[in-house]
Amino acid sequence: MRELVILVLAACQSTQVSLVANQAAPPASSIYAIKDHKVIELMRAAARGSDDGAFTEYTIDEYAPEDGVNQTAADKLETCAHALSDQDPAIHKLALQCMSRETTGITGPATPLRAHVISTLVDLVDHETSSEMRREATFVLALVAQDIARDPKLVAKLNTIARGALQSDPELAALAWIPSAHAGDATELPAEEKAFALALLAADLEPHVYDVPFDFAPTLDQKQVCATVAGLLRPDARSLERAVTYVLHDNHCPALRDAAVDMFAAKLDDLFQTSNVDLKILTPAQHEKLHDAAVALRARTKDPQTADLYLGELLH
Repeated sequence: MRELVILVLAACQSTQVSLVANQAAPPASSIYAIKDHKVIELMRAAARGSDDGAFTEYTIDEYAPEDGVNQTAADKLETCAHALSDQDPAIHKLALQCMSRETTGITGPATPLRAHVISTLVDLVDHETSSEMRREATFVLALVAQDIARDPKLVAKLNTIARGALQSDPELAALAWIPSAHAGDATELPAEEKAFALALLAADLEPHVYDVPFDFAPTLDQKQVCATVAGLLRPDARSLERAVTYVLHDNHCPALRDAAVDMFAAKLDDLFQTSNVDLKILTPAQHEKLHDAAVALRARTKDPQTADLYLGELLH
């Protein structure tokens, strides 16, 4: 697992960001224009049930100039923001997802579009009634706050949401959280944030958000982490794939290898395309168990070429 208007001199920019971010957004149609009609065309096709791959592919612009604006991405971002005013829930959802893919349109110098986008996202986070859409808006706002416009008030707002949602909606908590340290280095986190990361790990998050606590896991207290990961090595765990990879590929929690191998073998049909194993750390018995499971999967699959692609090392 992607990311304000200049009304005064650059020296006042941070203050202006805070003010904009805490105001309710005007209706989307009043501040955004359709700058790329193909975006609307593909969005409507996707909303009708067509393959949304074309829409997704068209609305990914990763190039972000150092001292300028990716105008192509900015035009697509503004067009998607305009579509938020559509009353069709499917269009609303697609528009918001598109905005998360086009944040390169507001990197670089502060622009009016950046200010409008932040204001709109804050409004959605505060007032969106659909929990799914609120999560999506929170995710996009966190991208912007972390990678593009790290305004302290905006970061504080998101972290307040994260703390408040930890028990009732840990997925939202993970999406909203802006750590005070770079991902992967929990040694720089204060004690309360380390505890928060461990709580997210124990919350058994879904695949699209479990990387948030797992990124910090290697530098957290391993006794606590391994005790938590042990509880994730169960058939119904949503974080099972990442827990298996943490033990068998990332080479953590060696005492859990037998349990991880057993679970990987038992759930190979579900995990073989996503979990990874470092065969060098396995005992001969563990290797044999995974080899036998891979051979059995290869024999029953309807797509042996795909099985060969992912299971090649285990099959030999």
